[in-house]
Amino acid sequence: MAGAANAPALPLIDEALKTDMRTPCPARAKAAENIQRAADACSARHFAEYLQAGAKTAKKMREKFAILRYFDDAFSKTAEWAKNSKPRRGETHLRLVYNMGYVIKTPALTFAIDLCHPRAAEIAGSLDFLLITHNHQDHICQPLISALKKAGKPVVQNYMDTPHYSAGNRRFKFGDATILTKCCDHNKRLEKFVLMYEIDCGESAGGARIFHTGDACDTKQAVPEREPDVFIPHIAVGLDIPKCAKQTVRPKAVLISHILELGHEIGKWRWPISLGGEIGEKCGDVPAYTPFWGETFKLAKA
Repeated sequence: MAGAANAPALPLIDEALKTDMRTPCPARAKAAENIQRAADACSARHFAEYLQAGAKTAKKMREKFAILRYFDDAFSKTAEWAKNSKPRRGETHLRLVYNMGYVIKTPALTFAIDLCHPRAAEIAGSLDFLLITHNHQDHICQPLISALKKAGKPVVQNYMDTPHYSAGNRRFKFGDATILTKCCDHNKRLEKFVLMYEIDCGESAGGARIFHTGDACDTKQAVPEREPDVFIPHIAVGLDIPKCAKQTVRPKAVLISHILELGHEIGKWRWPISLGGEIGEKCGDVPAYTPFWGETFKLAKA
């Protein structure tokens, strides 16, 4: 394995976060290239081994595979951010962790959607609630779920018999935020399998609205009650993202997500960063971004 391919001059997290998804530039393109190269050097088998490894072996694997160090570094920075940062009034901050997993902060609340990371339980104390779109391993973390349930914090989902179960068309109120759930198809075999979330982040956040569709595949089903500020779709599960951006969802911005799922082999559902850019270019006047792991999208409302 070529050292230059797997060990860039800067740690990947530093190289990535020196750039901004809203500002295309050579440094951003270079960071994407280095992240992609590092991901390509780590097979799905290696990633599976990493998830099961003890602390000593996991550390050695992070030293060998730059993408695993980035995966861990992105969470470390997110945990610190979730605990210590606070948006100003009227702001909402959305940080991508991995796949479709985001931690979201408003002036009044901190919550997560589809958080999937071996260390996710570490931020249970910082979260007010958790939203899960569906019961697939790349969208959940059981230790986090257990920690939140033990603490009496809400976990909204569609597969456990709990007070916050939803089969769709249920509305929840947490603090000043309101969450509407809608059930939709994942694919032709898994119908009515995914919960989409339409989130009104509340008065403290200026009424910012987020539409997170998880692994929803049907463009006709992925229609919110109101046009959102931010639309978070899966990059390649079947949604026509440009059509959603321009015609059906009509968001102010799109965060194209679920890139580089390391649990899949290259060429089989491990979608490259470059695909996000290709889709984004087709979204017309709607800004469409592909965030890196650990990167924050800041939304300000008057």
